[in-house]
This record gives sequence, structure tokens and C-alpha cells, in this order.
Amino acid sequence: MLKAKKAYDQFRKEGRILKNIKDDGIGRFFTPLKKELVKDILHQQFEDFIDSIDIEILDLDVNVVPEVFESYFSRRSPFNEGKNKYEFPDAFILEGLTAWAEQNNQKIYVVSEDDGFVNYCSEKSNMVSIHQLRELLALFYHDYEPTADHLNTVIKQNYIAISNRIAKDFSQFGFILIDENGDVEDINVKQVEVLDHDIIRISSRETSIVAVAQVKYSAFISYDDYSYATYDREDDVYYNVEREEMEITREQQVNIEIGIKFDPKLSKMLHVDDVSPVGSEIEVSLHLDSDQ
Repeated sequence: MLKAKKAYDQFRKEGRILKNIKDDGIGRFFTPLKKELVKDILHQQFEDFIDSIDIEILDLDVNVVPEVFESYFSRRSPFNEGKNKYEFPDAFILEGLTAWAEQNNQKIYVVSEDDGFVNYCSEKSNMVSIHQLRELLALFYHDYEPTADHLNTVIKQNYIAISNRIAKDFSQFGFILIDENGDVEDINVKQVEVLDHDIIRISSRETSIVAVAQVKYSAFISYDDYSYATYDREDDVYYNVEREEMEITREQQVNIEIGIKFDPKLSKMLHVDDVSPVGSEIEVSLHLDSDQ
């Protein structure tokens, strides 16, 4: 939150000329942020989210502490060579989940791509590793056979139409430059190919899926270049920062959540209703080659 507030204050300082625009939508960005108020609002939103879903917060069972340290000294998962101490939080989480599963005679699905999590779960009969949430949801909808099988067939038959809709909406998604302080604009889609999909929701006439799409596009990026900048520690500001601009081409796999309307018999796809990226923004790297 402190980093976000600093960026907000910097925008208010460097973009103050925009205050001259008589528009309430722009003017509200120049209202000073009250740190404690923002913190209280974010905490309340999190509490409301927890209350709105069926979730159980587990207390740490002190009985797992010896097991964690035994794993540490024996080099068992999730501890790895070279970064052992950083795995302690993960170890306590995993041992806590295992203890709960054993006490309640339940199996737990753990969604994570972390190697430590994956290796740990492979050694436990009551812990199942799932790399992505969409894979877990796909497992759930296996209970809807043969409806799910039938829908999957119809969806695959319409991959071209779905690809075309992604291509149409892709430039309207949010984009973020992940390795520099900059902007990504003027997206031009060159090619989209849907590679795979998972069903994440089924209703009477509508289905939601997460599609894995290979997208090739160009974009115009601008970013701050600090190569020749000087830093004033007292004022906490950089001077002589240059703004670099360039056009890039990227080809990357993205996960797209899609809503699809079907006819009443679920025999024909009528149209694609909603298209949005999984996560708030598409991540773009300045330093990747165009074929990555």
C-alpha cells in the first residue's frame, strides 16, 4: 500500500497540470489520500469478501512445529538447497493443511505451481497438487458428464469464432509493463489461436470457460530510462530521467475467461457474451524476444 500511495502522490505532483481540466473524473485524482482511511477501507473489503464466500481460516496447530523442523534438517519438501530459510512459511502452511486433512479425514486440493508445494503434495496421500485454479474447476465439472463432454465438443468446434472474438476485444484489455516503469498502448493484434480450454461454470443456457490462447500482437511502449539519471537521496527523486519509446512485437500464451451463450438444448453456440483476461491485466515484458 505504501508503494501505491507513493506512486499516487508522484502522479499528483507531476501531473498537476491536469487539474486545469474541468472534469470531476480527473479532478478526484488530485484529492490527497489518507493512509489510515485507505487501509481501513481495504481491510473492510477483504473482511466482506471473506464473509461472502464459504471459507475457513485455519489456526496454526502448534503440534506441527516439530514436523516442520524435522523436514528442515532432513531436507524434505518444501525445503530446497540454497534457500531453506525462505521456505519456512510454506512449510507451516503445508503441515497445517495436512494436520487438518488428517483430523477431518479429508483430501485437500492445493493450487500452486511452486515446486516445493508440488513435491510436498506428491509425498502425501491426502494432499493433491493442482497447478492452476482452472484445472481444479475442470475436475469439479467432470461430475456433469455427459453434459460437460458434449459442451467441450461444441466449444472446440467453435475455436475459430472464439479466437476471432478474442482478437476483437484483446486491445481493450488492460496491459502492464512488468519490468520497467512505463506504459503499453496501441495494441495491434496479428494472430490469435485458442489452444485449449476448461469449463469453469455451467448453467442452463450459458457456460463460462477459461481458454488458453496463443496471441501475437504489436504494441507501442514508453518507459523511464534511468541509465544516465542521478538520484537525490534527500529529496528521494531521480533527475535526468529519459523517456524511451519503441514498438515491440510479442507472442505469448494468455488465459482468457469467456462467457458463451447456447441454445436451450445446448447443441449450438449462439454467441460469445463476455471476454476478459484472467487477472486484471496482461503482463508485457520489455526484455523478451518477439518469439517468446
